[in-house]
Formats: sequence, structure tokens, C-alpha cells
Amino acid sequence: AVGRTSLAIAAITDARLALALVKALPPKPETTQALEVLTGKAAKAKKRQAEAKAHQRNLKKGKK
Repeated sequence: AVGRTSLAIAAITDARLALALVKALPPKPETTQALEVLTGKAAKAKKRQAEAKAHQRNLKKGKK
């Protein structure tokens, strides 16, 4: 969107990146629901990442 003053559309598959983008936007009533949904999805992704990291750590130590 070179030369544009506003962002028309953005397709972002990473929930944490999308959350950062929505947080950077000026607060509007339209973005409230998106902010809530993305906050939940980002928390879920962070939890999955932590679980995967713990799993890898357990594999290295020989735990099942």
C-alpha cells in the first residue's frame, strides 16, 4: 500500500503479529471484538509454544 494514508486490508496468519497490528491502530469500537479474539488466540499460541518447548526439553532429558 505504497502512497496510501490508511490500510485497507491485511491478511495476517500469525495471531501475535495480528494482535500487535490491531493494538497499534487507533482505538475504535469496531476493533474491540477483533482485539478480544486476537488476545485469546495469541494466548493460546503462546501456551502451545511453551508446551512444545517443554516437550522438546523432556525429550532431551529422556522423560516421557
